[in-house]
Amino acid sequence: MKRLIMILCLIINISVLASCGEPSAQISAQINSELEDIDEKYNNGEYYTACKMLESLNNSYKHMSKEQKNKYDNLNSLSNYAKTNYSEIRKGLDRAKDLYYDQMYYESSQALSTVIANYNLPPKEKAEYDDTKLEVDESIIRWKVQEEFLKAESEYNKGNFLDALNILNNMNLSNMNYDEKMKRKSYTNTIRYVIAVRQVDKYCNKGMYASAMDVVGELDTSTLTDEQVRNVEIMKNNLRRLMNID
Repeated sequence: MKRLIMILCLIINISVLASCGEPSAQISAQINSELEDIDEKYNNGEYYTACKMLESLNNSYKHMSKEQKNKYDNLNSLSNYAKTNYSEIRKGLDRAKDLYYDQMYYESSQALSTVIANYNLPPKEKAEYDDTKLEVDESIIRWKVQEEFLKAESEYNKGNFLDALNILNNMNLSNMNYDEKMKRKSYTNTIRYVIAVRQVDKYCNKGMYASAMDVVGELDTSTLTDEQVRNVEIMKNNLRRLMNID
């Protein structure tokens, strides 16, 4: 309220100065100051205040330069649009956020798409939209990565080790954070180890000890857990005995 009273006083001063034949430079400077204040209010999301200020400044419209009139007209259009549509814009952004907090990321993304398609967002709401969209898009990426892990785990639990390995191998590393990459590496190594153990068993059952030893020898023990490394050494020792290798 105090701010608005000050503005009204300045506008009165502008009219008085104009009627007294004061230099146009002083009037122009005061008008520029008011336009800058209105622009600040608009950018800060104070649309109702900006509209009131514009309404008051309209009395000085005839004293404005062409550039000032263009700025006034532009601010007037933007501020009134924002004031008129603020409620619906706010409702759309709040809905998108609520869906995001409920982990309904795809629905949240759709809500954001609806808002940006239907409204020309003012700066403050556009910044909020951008921040929310960034969070939603990131969450969708994380969700998709987790879906791939769940698919791999499902195939692994069914005994479809090669299918599980293929899922992990086909995952897009560029979409994964460090922890997810480490998780993928751990899963991949575990599955390769399990596949190798199964192959060793098959070869041993057929008496193909040399082939079994080849499979064991191809295992990269640097990627295995301590327990798996111990099991590899046990398999090697057992195979050496079966092959009569000292």
